[in-house]
Amino acid sequence: MLAGMLESSTMTLYRNLLSDTIFVFGSNLAGQHLGGAAAFAVKHYNAEFGVGEGPTGKSYALPTKDEHLNSLPLTDVQWHVEQLLAFGRTQREARFQVTRIGCGLAGFTDEQIAPMFKKTSDNVFLPGRWLSLNRQLERARLFVEGSNDFSVERIEKTLNESTAPWGGQIELVTTGSGAVNDVVRAWARRKDLPWTPFLKDEMKFQEQADIILDDQLAWYCTHAIVYHHEVEGPLVRRMEALRKEGLKVRHFHN
Repeated sequence: MLAGMLESSTMTLYRNLLSDTIFVFGSNLAGQHLGGAAAFAVKHYNAEFGVGEGPTGKSYALPTKDEHLNSLPLTDVQWHVEQLLAFGRTQREARFQVTRIGCGLAGFTDEQIAPMFKKTSDNVFLPGRWLSLNRQLERARLFVEGSNDFSVERIEKTLNESTAPWGGQIELVTTGSGAVNDVVRAWARRKDLPWTPFLKDEMKFQEQADIILDDQLAWYCTHAIVYHHEVEGPLVRRMEALRKEGLKVRHFHN
């Protein structure tokens, strides 16, 4: 019963973030949204070039660089974060999905930026890694995926060993299809653990649906286990995306 309730709650949150969210991205004061989350905001959330701060389209530009594309002092970034949080408190019906602002081209670390978001309203959603750093997560979020040539016994054995340190304080996440997904779902139900399938939205994101799914998984989760022996392909790209976002990824291969 507990697992089912948590699964439903998490999926409602995830679907809402995909379909009805204000996308918060790191920007520069010149409003040159040319790469990373900023370019994504232009394409999918109607962010406007030349708007480097505040609401723009269905997104919110939070400056981490100045008009000359130099990184801002942390005190300035903190001020801009406070402006976002104040704005969020006035927009109670809106949902804000905050990316790892400042932790890419601006050169800041998660440990520097995450604490700025410790006091957020309940309509501001943070990356799993930041929630973990801020000690705001009750459960680790473990993404599990792999190719179909791994035995049920091996998957269950490695899951038992890998999750033991969490003592049951864990949520399982998969992409909702495939043999590994079925094993993880059955294992989670036996353990009375929440399981959440993340599904790609081809209608909204079309040819970029797989890439967006990778980004959403990396944003939401805190850890990952991947079973595969490929040197390239979708699983390898997904594993690279997870590591790029700071997740701890365990890799098992035949």
